[in-house]
Amino acid sequence: MLKYEIEIIKPEIIVTLGFSALKGLIPEIKSISEFRGKILNSKYGKIFSTFHPSYSMTSLKNKEIFQTVY
Repeated sequence: MLKYEIEIIKPEIIVTLGFSALKGLIPEIKSISEFRGKILNSKYGKIFSTFHPSYSMTSLKNKEIFQTVY
């Protein structure tokens, strides 16, 4: 359903929060880390991906990421 809506709306850019959202649009993606903060071109248009806020807040290690991104 989401892919159908994207085709109708044709957004200038799609922002995905988290691996699952990114993988839903680009199934061949293996890791979000290498694509976080970069603009990817796909058949749905431009996609900007970052970590999901809940992931970033789950540990002290990720807290630093959260503070730089949000």
